[in-house]
Amino acid sequence: MRYYVADEQEKALASFDEVVAMDPQDADAWKNRGIVLDALGRPGEALTSYDRAIAIRPDDATTWLARGNSLNLNHVYEEAVRSCDMAILLRPEEAMPWFIRGNALSGLCRHREAVDSYDRAIAQQQDFGDAWYNRAVVLSLEDRTEEALASYDRAVAIDPDNVEAWQNRGTLLDEIGFFGEAIYSFERAIALRPDYVDGWFGHGNALSSSSRPEDAIRSYDRAIALEPDHLGAWNNRGNALSDLGRLEEALASYNEVISYSPDDADSWYNKGLAQIRLHHFHEALASFEKVIDIDPGDGGAWSNRGAVLHEMGRLEEAIASYDRAISSRPEDLTARNNRELALEQLERPGNRHVPGSEVGWTGMRQEKARRKGGRS
Repeated sequence: MRYYVADEQEKALASFDEVVAMDPQDADAWKNRGIVLDALGRPGEALTSYDRAIAIRPDDATTWLARGNSLNLNHVYEEAVRSCDMAILLRPEEAMPWFIRGNALSGLCRHREAVDSYDRAIAQQQDFGDAWYNRAVVLSLEDRTEEALASYDRAVAIDPDNVEAWQNRGTLLDEIGFFGEAIYSFERAIALRPDYVDGWFGHGNALSSSSRPEDAIRSYDRAIALEPDHLGAWNNRGNALSDLGRLEEALASYNEVISYSPDDADSWYNKGLAQIRLHHFHEALASFEKVIDIDPGDGGAWSNRGAVLHEMGRLEEAIASYDRAISSRPEDLTARNNRELALEQLERPGNRHVPGSEVGWTGMRQEKARRKGGRS
């Protein structure tokens, strides 16, 4: 395997070709040839080599495992599970076949079975950091949040340099309201990898959740400096600027998103909210109508369109918009309350203001940090 270890796969392949030409019954050469072909991105030929090795020596667990790993990486999940099952049958005490089996089951969205496989891998090797990490990823997909966090904690305890584990841990903590812990996790991720865009983005989100918009803007700026077309960072930067009342700057951030992605409904939506606060009602109306053009079933946009029309004194049109909002989202109390207010105003001479009441709005839309997937 000298050439393969030295990352000279073409030479390694030529070497194994010579070996199997001289001795077609050399199972190890066929297996290693398959490994090299996988490294070269030739999975079909690799599978043929693994099958030749298995035909010669069907009780070799390492070949079944290599075959299963190759199939998993190439998304042939059912067959990957079967290969791993053979490896496990031959060597039930090994952790790696259970781990690869878990990965393939995860690819099939058979999450509970995947967790069971990771548990078996961990039972064989308690310090198997990638198994703890992948277990956490799958548990979070099942909304088993406490268990997922415990698995991430084990993953980073075993491997403190696992950037993705710190990232996902931070994202999960932010989602459940533990903002300080989330900030710490993102800081660990970006300390390990200062050019980690998703880490800076998640850090900004956690700071924003902690009502620290100025700090959040600095983190979003770092994300944007690394990835100028990061739409989530531009959008959430606009939200943070809106929180600070810096509405013109917020509009500029939303416009950046729209310049990259003209049909980004959330940025049009947030832009409309900033325009309302600037009393640019005609522009806000156009923004919410753009959202509705993109997604006619967007109840929040119908509700806010109604609120803009309401502020403009176009009460019948506002009520029609509230009706569309309620049809899309029957639980929308803002639209229901606004509708009742509009009806009451229609009954008053001159559509006068109703004391003690005001038109409500549905709030800004924040882009979430992206969770990283499992490790192969």
